[in-house]
Order: sequence, then structure tokens, then C-alpha cells
Amino acid sequence: MIIVLENGFQFEVATFRSDDAYIDGRHPSAVHFSSPEEDAQRRDFTINGMFYDPVAEEVIDFVGGCADIDAKLVRAIGDPAQRFAEDRLRMLRAVRFATVLDYQIDKKRGTRSSPMRSRSIEISAERIRDELVRIFLSPNRARGWDLLDSSGLMRAILPEIEAMKGCEQPEQFHPEGDVFEHTRLMLRFLAGESFCAARFRRVVS
Repeated sequence: MIIVLENGFQFEVATFRSDDAYIDGRHPSAVHFSSPEEDAQRRDFTINGMFYDPVAEEVIDFVGGCADIDAKLVRAIGDPAQRFAEDRLRMLRAVRFATVLDYQIDKKRGTRSSPMRSRSIEISAERIRDELVRIFLSPNRARGWDLLDSSGLMRAILPEIEAMKGCEQPEQFHPEGDVFEHTRLMLRFLAGESFCAARFRRVVS
């Protein structure tokens, strides 16, 4: 892949390819030149698997991405377990896309379909951090919190937050519930992105 800068915009340019088996949950053991159709099938989500022809000025969609954009749906291409096994960060990316775009995660092809949740800690800390920063700096960050919780990813990558569940507080001062729910509400009501960004980046750095 090469990066091309034009008129202040950055473009990533690469050939169409297909991948052999993923051994380490991140990189394919080999890659081959392929067709646009084959290249689309190896990508993560339908909304991220389309191409644009700048000459013909048309979208090329082999995976139903346009329909899923209309439906505001995050859906894995092909077998979700295979997509997540190839790159385990994709589980977090699904949550991030759903949070930032305010989309729904397809129940049949979402993070709950993957047997890889308990292995997500094998992802590098830097890659996890980058996705969490995007999730928790989004205006929909409380929904991102809920998606991390309901998918089981919270337990796998943020066990300290998971441990807040059931940690009771004096009801007269905290009618909202335990420390987990209190923290969720505080995240939701943070005043602005600049304050949230400064605090959160300090925590995860």
C-alpha cells in the first residue's frame, strides 16, 4: 500500500488482493493479487467493503453495503466468526462503528456471534486504546459503554470496570445504583469533548 496526498487529502492506494489463512489473529500467512469481488469478501463489514470508481463516478458494491447504510446496520461480511478470528480488533471496530454512526449491530453477524470475545485481550494494548478513545469520545459514548457491556467485550478488555458491578453505594446519595451505573451516567453527562478527551487520554496513555 502507498499513501497519496492530493489537495490536502490523504488516499491509501493498494492492489486488490485475497488472503491465505490468518495464523496470529492479525496478519494473513500470504496474500495474492485478486479481483475486486474477492477483495471485498475479505473485508470486515459490509459498510466498509465497497469501492468507488472516480472515473465512472459510481459506487461498486458486492456485499450489500449500500443497503446496510440505508438500514444503519453494522454487519460482518460472510461468516462473522471467521472475520473476527482473522483480526480480533474487528469486534471493537463493530462497537465503534455502531457508536459513532449510531447504527445497530446485526444480531446474527455481530459481536455476540463470535467465539473470540474471551481472546480479545490478545490484541495489542495500543490498538485497543485507539478504538476505546474513539468510542468514549463520541457523543454516543454511553451507548458505546452499553454495547461493550452487552457484547462481553467490557469483561474481556476492561475488567476493572466490570468489577464495579454490584459495588453498592449509599442509596440516599446515589439512587442511580451501583458504581458501574454511576460511572456510566457520569460518562454520559460529561460536558464536552475537549474535557472528556483530555481526561480519557490521560487515563489510557
